[in-house]
Amino acid sequence: MAARAKLREVPLRLLPRCLVLATLQTNRVGLYVQAAVPNSSQGTVTVYLNKKVTAATKVAWFVINFGPP
Repeated sequence: MAARAKLREVPLRLLPRCLVLATLQTNRVGLYVQAAVPNSSQGTVTVYLNKKVTAATKVAWFVINFGPP
């Protein structure tokens, strides 16, 4: 597996006002979730880590949709 510092999950039905929270489910010293960025127009969430990982690392995330404005 290639080392990477971000992952993308698709497809999702995201509203423009959604909030995404992400957390590591594998204990890796010095590693943390830097950001979880939703893109409602593309239906994607990109999770950024603070550094590249070379071993399997689980990330859990969930979406809170706030509904129409």
